[in-house]
Amino acid sequence: MKKTVLFLSTLVVLAWACKKDDEPEPNPTPTPTPYQITSSDMPNAGDEFYMPVYTLVQNDTFTIGGAPGQSLVWVYNPIPFTTQVDTTTFGSPSNHPDGAFFTGANLYIDSHDGTFMFLDKQSDRVDITGIWMVVNGDTLKGNLSDKYTVMKFPMQYGSTFTDSGFVTINSTYLYQGQTLPAKYEASFKVISNCNGEGNITIPLGSFKCLREKRTEYTSFKFSVQVLTQWTQFFSTADTTYSYTFHSKDKKWDIAKLTTDISDKVLTLSHLTE
Repeated sequence: MKKTVLFLSTLVVLAWACKKDDEPEPNPTPTPTPYQITSSDMPNAGDEFYMPVYTLVQNDTFTIGGAPGQSLVWVYNPIPFTTQVDTTTFGSPSNHPDGAFFTGANLYIDSHDGTFMFLDKQSDRVDITGIWMVVNGDTLKGNLSDKYTVMKFPMQYGSTFTDSGFVTINSTYLYQGQTLPAKYEASFKVISNCNGEGNITIPLGSFKCLREKRTEYTSFKFSVQVLTQWTQFFSTADTTYSYTFHSKDKKWDIAKLTTDISDKVLTLSHLTE
């Protein structure tokens, strides 16, 4: 009798297993397509952007807009009027007087402060390859010996990268009636983390966007060669904390916040057109 019961139980289990195999699997939940910023969403030669920069005062309540996450909502409207407007122009190296010097560049960015950054824009990244600037009336230019990646693509929620770069710019220095060799040395580092995805509202309108947290380190020093020894005359170092909001609807930052190390907002800038 026990053998008969065991045999029947085995048949039931086998029949249930066969029936289970015949039943269609439920349709899996489709994975949503991530919101991505790609190289094609970035500026080209001829593009120009205007961003008013508002410096916060004591009673302002603007914040970075919440913890990391998706489906976030940021509202930066209205923003008090400001007379400070940053203008950023992109151009072709062929249209710059010293463009031929920057052989690794296919684009430049002019922030209208006397400095041009020469860029290599590729499908997977944007590198700074060279710097042209005017310091105390002297024109200085140099190609980075270590290219500095400032953006990586595709950008999407959760993407991160870290990179650094270095440039030496040779110059001269008039000291006690003598023209001596001199050099400027600059180093850069960025830590980038796309830690938010959602919708932002600014005076221009509402846009789908990514929020990128950036920490950028820069150091700059100037040295003069006296006889055979290099003597450092001065040096500076700076750290910048910011949150940048990127949208496929516009080729440039929809908005940007600069903060202190504790994420307290210092300035708020936004695109005007």
